[in-house]
Amino acid sequence: MGLDIRALLLGAAAMSKRFMEEPFERKPRLQYAAVNYLMAEERAKPIRVLSIWSKKLEGLGLGTTSCSPKARQTGPGATR
Repeated sequence: MGLDIRALLLGAAAMSKRFMEEPFERKPRLQYAAVNYLMAEERAKPIRVLSIWSKKLEGLGLGTTSCSPKARQTGPGATR
């Protein structure tokens, strides 16, 4: 697949360290989780789409994604 496993693990270790040491304002993963929770609970918007634009990660099932038909039906302007 051409993945640099060592670099992938080093990046994961760096993010783990950052997550443990940084304040909330500098924690993008925690901010993402908080926004998703608030959108689901406070705005009744439980659908989220996260796309990773990398051909190298496609083999892991982490390539580009698109919304399902159900997700498109519940988007802005959709009728329920």
